[in-house]
Amino acid sequence: MFKTIIALLYIVPALMTAYMAFQYFHAGNLIELLNQSSTILEKHTAGFQNILNDNRPDLDEIRQINARLLRYHQTTETLSFSWNDLYRTLETILPAGIRLTRIRILPKSVIRITIEGSARELEDVTCLLRSLYKLDRFANPRLSRHSKLTGKDESGIAFNMDVDYLPTSVLEVARP
Repeated sequence: MFKTIIALLYIVPALMTAYMAFQYFHAGNLIELLNQSSTILEKHTAGFQNILNDNRPDLDEIRQINARLLRYHQTTETLSFSWNDLYRTLETILPAGIRLTRIRILPKSVIRITIEGSARELEDVTCLLRSLYKLDRFANPRLSRHSKLTGKDESGIAFNMDVDYLPTSVLEVARP
């Protein structure tokens, strides 16, 4: 029994040493395989990055294309702008005491309309602003200037206002 215990005392450490040596060599092989795979992956990533850089447009070129696209969009919006629709809409909301003297459009990302006119009273201008706020076609109405008319034949209020106008086609696209 004593010989068996001594044999076990020598065999167990020897087996443990052999197992640890196997694990060490196996881990070394695994590390080598991972290093090779990492090298291959880095080569493929660098190749893909080069292909991507060759096919990626220049940022200045993208900005120029976007600016040109915006100008085309503004031009087509201006060409498709219907004065009749605008006049018809303004005619339905215009209070009785207001007379319009000038309407200008400025095509930007949305169509900005500048309205100049005169009113009998400031309350008529306020009523027009309220009407513009109520309609979906108009956004951000702003009274930019108003002053009292001071001529011997004139009485009332002169005003300028800006408003963003959304044509019917834009509203139909925006609604689900």
